[in-house]
Amino acid sequence: MRRVWGTWREPYYKSDNSKVYVVDARLTGWGARIVITPPPADEVITPDELAAGRYEAPVLPEPSIG
Repeated sequence: MRRVWGTWREPYYKSDNSKVYVVDARLTGWGARIVITPPPADEVITPDELAAGRYEAPVLPEPSIG
């Protein structure tokens, strides 16, 4: 079982007061077992390599609309 909770506040219209909402849920019987395979060593960078500047971030294309 997992328990999750959250709160948020909504202001009242034309008022300085606000209303606080609280959600508390208990979740059971969800999820699935998975296997995560690590990437090959030549696709991984170590913290030392990163600190030494031996890594160049890939250039991502600009997003476009249309």
